[in-house]
Amino acid sequence: MSSSPLQHHNDKDAPESVHQSTIGDANETVLETRSGKSVDNPSTDHHAQEPADTPASSSLKPRWWENKSLEEKPTDGIYGWAVVVSGCLMLMFSMGCVNSYGAYQTYYHLNQFPDEPVSSLAWIGTLQFAAMSLFGIVAGVMCERLDTRLVSFSGGLIMGLSLVIASFCDGAVWKLILTQGIVFSIGAALVFIPAMSVPTQ
Repeated sequence: MSSSPLQHHNDKDAPESVHQSTIGDANETVLETRSGKSVDNPSTDHHAQEPADTPASSSLKPRWWENKSLEEKPTDGIYGWAVVVSGCLMLMFSMGCVNSYGAYQTYYHLNQFPDEPVSSLAWIGTLQFAAMSLFGIVAGVMCERLDTRLVSFSGGLIMGLSLVIASFCDGAVWKLILTQGIVFSIGAALVFIPAMSVPTQ
């Protein structure tokens, strides 16, 4: 089917008319923008396409206290509770003995060393806190590199051995300072650090 000459003439003029109408719309947009009128053209308004930071979108972000790792359930069962009870007993034998030195000091002053000043006997309890705190740094490194059971077991042996040796120190206070004041504190640090760190893991 052949097309008429009039149809060919309209097809040639169609691109020119579309081009002229596009130029006319652009000129009207420029004139309206210069005159201060608002132009409702989505192609020229780039800021309208950007998503706004609304309170609803910001509320979907997780807060710093909403950490998923904190929601993990701890280890339950007999083994988990056995670790907790063991930690309590280890704290009782290590920090409990250090905190209760006042009872030892009263007994030493009334029975074994009545002629010694109380200030000399107080050095035993003072060195217990100091040596336990200082050696706690070494005990923490040992817990990271070695088995915590081995560290706590060796600390328990040192504590027991120091108290046994201290029971034979009847002649001088400096022997109690070395045994119960320093050696016992080293063992107490080896017991105290695993007792504080293992149940939290």
